[in-house]
Amino acid sequence: MQAPNDDGNSATGQVFRFLDLAVKPRSEFLHRLLVKTVADLPVLQKTDVDLSDACPVCTTSFGELFDEEAEYLKKVEAGGLQPEGKGKKEAEAYFGVTKVEYCGHTFCRSDIAQWVIGEAKGTCPFCRHLIVEIPSETDDESSDGGEYIPEGDDFEEELTDVYSDFDLAPSDPDGLYDGLTEDEARGRLAELRDQYAAELQELREVAQEEMEREALRAEFSSQMADDDEAEEEQMREELRQEFAIELQEMDAVEDREREFEDAFPELEEERREQALMEQYREELGGLEDLDYHKGYEDDSIGSDTLMDVYLSDSSSDLDYEPQDYLMSDSDSDSMSSDFDYSIEELGKYPNLAMSPRNADVFDF
Repeated sequence: MQAPNDDGNSATGQVFRFLDLAVKPRSEFLHRLLVKTVADLPVLQKTDVDLSDACPVCTTSFGELFDEEAEYLKKVEAGGLQPEGKGKKEAEAYFGVTKVEYCGHTFCRSDIAQWVIGEAKGTCPFCRHLIVEIPSETDDESSDGGEYIPEGDDFEEELTDVYSDFDLAPSDPDGLYDGLTEDEARGRLAELRDQYAAELQELREVAQEEMEREALRAEFSSQMADDDEAEEEQMREELRQEFAIELQEMDAVEDREREFEDAFPELEEERREQALMEQYREELGGLEDLDYHKGYEDDSIGSDTLMDVYLSDSSSDLDYEPQDYLMSDSDSDSMSSDFDYSIEELGKYPNLAMSPRNADVFDF
């Protein structure tokens, strides 16, 4: 499209030239989409804004912008300016004040037009909030063949000429090109591009390193989890083995207890027998140590009395009367017979021993 003025040298005409040149390489569909996006932005009146405020892009006060819009509309109505092939509404879309409804930021319409149409940006110039989604198919293949598409260097030269015409080259919001010639500005721009490329490469390397570290951390975490699981499984296996050993020991103890309980009656019987044997041995030893002669050596029993006792008839109810064998008138045969009988009776008392003194009685 052509600028809506007769000579094309005013600032407004230069903006239109820039916009017209910038959209030429794009498809007709994208161009119409961007123009419609700008045209659909709300038209603010003087009562809608503070006239002392300024556009954050060009720093022109809103009061001056409204005055410029009024002057332009007067020329259009007088017939002095008429966009070639364009309607009044599209021409008015590049003047006045508007705002982005999504975020509420206010700009002059020419800056929004340059941003959206000229640079194909679908976001707010201030906060980058999305205004319109730009289709991805904007290359030469999407061209319908009806628009002018300059070749690489030619297009850049034309853009440079437009920048030089109304001091837009390139956008310098931070004053990086203040006081520089065109060649110096280009050199500065090249330096900034190189610096940006270096920083971008550094960021890519940092991102790559971070990705590698993240992969290592994930691998380490996975390995640690596997090691922990293996260690836990090993501990469980060791506990199972220890428990099995303890069960075997407990079973062995229970087996020994059962064997002991089964053998306990026999042990008790054997212990009783051993105790009886020990008691028997003790009593027998006491009898063996007894001095049978001591009591009789001190005994004052006479030989006659001892003879009377041994010759007494235990089966007789009559008391035995001592006899004087030496003074007896009985014959020797009768005496011998009685003595033999008494000796037999004496054999009934094995524990009775005769002292040498008592033995003299029987020494005939």
